Amino acid sequence: MRRLIWIFCIIIGISLIPIATVSAQDETCSPQLIESANGLLAQARYALETGDIITADTLIAAAQALLDSCALIDILPTPVLTNTPFPTLPPTPSLNIPNAETPEDVANTVIFSFGLATDDIRGVDFSPNGFYALATSFDSYAYLYDVESGEQVRLFEGHTDWVFNGDFTRDGTVLATASADDTIRIWDVASATTTEILTEHTENVTNVAFSPDATRLVSTGQDNRVIVWDTSTWQPISTLTDHTDWVWDVVYSPDGAFFVTVSSDKIAILWDAQTLRPVRRFVGHTDVVIAVDYSPDGQFIATASHDGLAILWDVATGDPIRSFSGAESSAVMDVGFSPDGQSIIIASFAGFVHLWGVDGTAIATYSGHTSTGVWAVQFSPDGRTFLSGADDGGMLLNTVSIDR
Repeated sequence: MRRLIWIFCIIIGISLIPIATVSAQDETCSPQLIESANGLLAQARYALETGDIITADTLIAAAQALLDSCALIDILPTPVLTNTPFPTLPPTPSLNIPNAETPEDVANTVIFSFGLATDDIRGVDFSPNGFYALATSFDSYAYLYDVESGEQVRLFEGHTDWVFNGDFTRDGTVLATASADDTIRIWDVASATTTEILTEHTENVTNVAFSPDATRLVSTGQDNRVIVWDTSTWQPISTLTDHTDWVWDVVYSPDGAFFVTVSSDKIAILWDAQTLRPVRRFVGHTDVVIAVDYSPDGQFIATASHDGLAILWDVATGDPIRSFSGAESSAVMDVGFSPDGQSIIIASFAGFVHLWGVDGTAIATYSGHTSTGVWAVQFSPDGRTFLSGADDGGMLLNTVSIDR
């Protein structure tokens, strides 16, 4: 429901923001300021067309703030929407790689539906031992469920805005959550109590990842920054600013030697985890890159993008190997490898989850959610099941097997 209200408000907001011609405001607003505001609105319209509501809302607020800075005095301009085109961006190189055929089999293999949050389930995660399932929600809470019984066993409350994602330490005793309240909370899982609140980000915190040895935490945010934290002191070690737009996701390599971040700037960056310097850039997506996963053997990464593709990349060379697209080429919101590294799964905003072999063999398409937007997926540690979270407020436990 909140999503529908937001879309309505944003559309109304675009139509009412007082963007005037230079001649109407030449005494109060500079032409440069008006041009900047119009550019922001053009980007907001583009974001709406691609379903990126959060980006649209932020851009509209930025445009309004520019105009509010003008001394309007007695001038009440007639609202005008110009036809300023979306800013021209450098062309993205053509990948020229094979695209896997979308699986034709459609199956509902739901084992459990874990509760029903009052807003979207944005992130899902298994505890390292596979006994518990975590759901992070736009209702500002994180929920922990027993996978065997389906019962809720913990409620993590303290954030004051959307909770995007969470990550466990490998021993499962500590949880970090990333929120639109611009903070990261560190939790003792056993008691569901907050032990630390990290406040270095200046905009929404979108994701967090612990290093395999849990000595570091990496966070990403809509302030375009990647922050590396020392978990013994919970102080920042370094702030990385190579991305030029919102940073959405981060994942460590299995050995902890590297981590990868992805951004609205359409690229993924591979970082050396010790020197904190960029090693390689993965370029080829034509829209926001919103999620990334590392293969269990450390040889590949997979990225998910609003351009409707997930891409499998060779880490050593940076070359794309294969792409995967969901139903109706809808935005791909999440991607994950199976524990054996032989399969790849994606969350499609068309409302489905798709599964392939990494060689491109189509395996299955899964239904089950009652909405049209699946935000997140993750395999269980044993690879027999997977979690999916969607904008219907539900997190599902699904079996991988289907009748063929």
